[in-house]
Amino acid sequence: MRESETYGLSREEGRAIIDHLVSAIHDNWDDAAEVARLSAADKQNLRRKQILPRAAFFDYWNPSH
Repeated sequence: MRESETYGLSREEGRAIIDHLVSAIHDNWDDAAEVARLSAADKQNLRRKQILPRAAFFDYWNPSH
């Protein structure tokens, strides 16, 4: 979240953008995976390891940064 200022955003604005993107991924992931004809295992692994990996949220969950 500390990078928000680099883009002229407040931390709250940066968090709102991230929340919106994550919500859109959650809302549309099943349809996207179906269009891509992913197997259940590939669908789960791709989402967990590439699309929404936990490491991408390191600074997000620590509001003191």
